[in-house]
Amino acid sequence: MKRQISVLGGMLFLIGMIVQSCGGTQADAAGAMEASAEQFTMLPASETGIDFENKIIEKPNHHLGYYDYYYNGSGLAAGDFNNDGLTDLFFCGNHADNTLYLNEGGLKFTDVTKQAGIISTNKWSTGATLVDINEDGWLDIYVSNSGPTNDGQKLANQLYVNNQDGTFTEQAEAYGIADASRTTQSSFFDIDNDGDLDLIVMNHSLRNREGNAVKWPSTFAALDPEIQEQDINTLYRNDGNGKFTDITREAGLYKPGFGLGLAISDFDEDGFLDIYIANDYFMPDFFYMNNGDGTFTDKIKSYNSHISFYSMGCDAADINNDGLVDLSVVDMTPADHFRNKTLMASMNVDQFTWLNDIQGYAPQYMFNTLQLNRGFGVFSEIGLMAGTSQTDWSWAALLADFDNDGLKDFLVTNGYYRDTKDNDWRIGLQERYEAEGKSPEVYYKHLLTANSQPIPNYMYRNKGDLTFEDVSKTWNLDEPSFSHGAIYADLDQDGDLDIVTNNLAGKAFVLKNNSREKGSGNYIRFNLKSGSNFNDCLNAKVRIFYGDGQQQMTEYSFTRGYQSYVEPAAHFGLGEA
Repeated sequence: MKRQISVLGGMLFLIGMIVQSCGGTQADAAGAMEASAEQFTMLPASETGIDFENKIIEKPNHHLGYYDYYYNGSGLAAGDFNNDGLTDLFFCGNHADNTLYLNEGGLKFTDVTKQAGIISTNKWSTGATLVDINEDGWLDIYVSNSGPTNDGQKLANQLYVNNQDGTFTEQAEAYGIADASRTTQSSFFDIDNDGDLDLIVMNHSLRNREGNAVKWPSTFAALDPEIQEQDINTLYRNDGNGKFTDITREAGLYKPGFGLGLAISDFDEDGFLDIYIANDYFMPDFFYMNNGDGTFTDKIKSYNSHISFYSMGCDAADINNDGLVDLSVVDMTPADHFRNKTLMASMNVDQFTWLNDIQGYAPQYMFNTLQLNRGFGVFSEIGLMAGTSQTDWSWAALLADFDNDGLKDFLVTNGYYRDTKDNDWRIGLQERYEAEGKSPEVYYKHLLTANSQPIPNYMYRNKGDLTFEDVSKTWNLDEPSFSHGAIYADLDQDGDLDIVTNNLAGKAFVLKNNSREKGSGNYIRFNLKSGSNFNDCLNAKVRIFYGDGQQQMTEYSFTRGYQSYVEPAAHFGLGEA
């Protein structure tokens, strides 16, 4: 059942004062750093204990030529796995083992992966989402898997059920959700308001990628049904008896795609949760609106005037405090003029015409999109006006209030391990094919010559007038990297949102937020439960009202950005209120 949770001014003031007092005391007890001019401070692994590195190993028979998403990286999840009140971290890895870190307080973490029984199985893990699968009051971990393999055992997703003693037991098959497609991310939510959590598993296809859009429909139709299903997102209904049933076809979701971003929200305010899937390549995003009867209808073309082309990560949140859920989707167009011209080909006009006029798809353009909700799920795209339309080859999109001023800011992670879209590199590859013959060996040799250039992430501060200011440098977030999944969480419980990113070929970033040390921005936070039940509160909309007609809304929904799950809490910055 959907819930609207409102807190009126008097109650807000009282609770807010309590939360602020606790935050200050904990910061002092932890020996917090002196007030700094930096909005964020990068903390080294030697200080935090988080030394996770998502390694990438290229081999002659194991590289980008065999798997188009070889450099797409992995995500992470934030949650309290031992119920001690501190937010812990779970990292996914490609050529690195998935790793669980327990928060010891004071921004110190301990690797407890082996003790927890989370054993490496040579899987290529992408995303992680959290759920209390058995409603025992302890968070469990659902891991999405993909990779350059056709082995169903290696592709199968995993469910680590919390044993309440610091250990986990893998039980995905027992619950019927060991999906063996190529999964990017998943999310648990109640599709039919029956009180239990169902599951959407977002998968990506390997077939008929860029340049083959015209052949896509006929080629897909000719595939064996079992092969087709690997290209389809899977919707599982919770049967309420510890089992899930695949209802993808009857629910109206049987469509192939290249899913990279996933957002769950009631976009049209009808009391039922909808699904937004951001698709890579030529396939337009899916905007599955919930019909309220267990079925969905894709309304992307009628609800959005245009969308991103190479859609990556996405997030859904209220950016202008009007109480409506807006939507951000990132693409891969550089803001830098040189990189823009050297790394990306122009859009194919003939293909664009075919996709729109023949297939009837929604118009797609190679820009980040920022969709402003105008009510009833109809959106106006304002990315260019807002100043957030070009951020290079982007992955995570996260909307949250990072300076506690009452407005949600915009974090974008960036970086692609090798510049294989560089026009000179692509011309060189064709010349090499002509001279040496086209083969995987020739491709691999040329692949190793591609430039590997890390680039900074982006942070945009919300100015409150539907525009954003690039504060990446001034907030100390301009360290070059290949960052993919990202989370925000108040890791040190001082009242502001810290950031952690999962980086390819580099140590994870742990960025301490200094808002509270700087004395800027009051705040209030909510942790919701129905008794000990965490699931009942998921996707509730929390609304606060304060000051002279001010309001904010945030959703109790945590599968966000790219392959990641943010801290399960509703955080509001209040400025001076």
